[in-house]
Amino acid sequence: MIRRVRRDDHAITCHLVREVRDAGRTRLDYTDKVAEITFIRDRRPAAAPGAGTMDVTPNLDVIPQREHEKVLALLDVLSQQFERNRRYLTGDKIRAMLRVYIESLVAIKVRPSGGVYFVHRHQAGALEALRILISRFGAGSGLYPVPLPDQDAMREMVIEAWRSEQRADLQRLSAEIAEAQRAAASGTVTTAAVQRLYGKFRRLQDEAGEHGRQLGADLDEMTAAMDLASTQIAALLTKAA
Repeated sequence: MIRRVRRDDHAITCHLVREVRDAGRTRLDYTDKVAEITFIRDRRPAAAPGAGTMDVTPNLDVIPQREHEKVLALLDVLSQQFERNRRYLTGDKIRAMLRVYIESLVAIKVRPSGGVYFVHRHQAGALEALRILISRFGAGSGLYPVPLPDQDAMREMVIEAWRSEQRADLQRLSAEIAEAQRAAASGTVTTAAVQRLYGKFRRLQDEAGEHGRQLGADLDEMTAAMDLASTQIAALLTKAA
């Protein structure tokens, strides 16, 4: 098994650990550092996030000769997987990237688990370009825009989905503000941390304004919560180091 040993801004170091169960199945013995696997971060300013190289150093002297071939084969597979993941995006990463892009269009998550979003019609061009891109991925990938009729029932469904999403986002922001307030009480909150909270607050505020205009939604409930968050963040800024 592979266990992480240390991590810092320059590298992540893991050890391959040998685990052996005794004949009576009552005890486990471990041999540490059968190999050392180090991911060295690319610190160049132009490097992509997560870029770097991997160095694998076997230490076969600590295990029996009969196990050497098996360990070397495992390390070879590990190197191949690293190289593949370095060169190509996995399906999960592509899905996450697409989800982030769709949400950047100020989309409303109609289904809490995701997969169904409402995007205003002024983003039709971006969605069509995205649909074409996804169709080229193959393996049954697809994005299917479904026009919603401008009816009261449809509008209310979207507004309620947006309100639920906003409530959840505001609850998360409130929890982060409370954590920052506790840190401020002990003198450990930083200006950078408060600025990050302010950035999240402004994003929620901008989205609320845009959806209010597009959907004609009542913003009274959100406005009260936004005003409270704004006051709390302003108070934190005066205490930040």
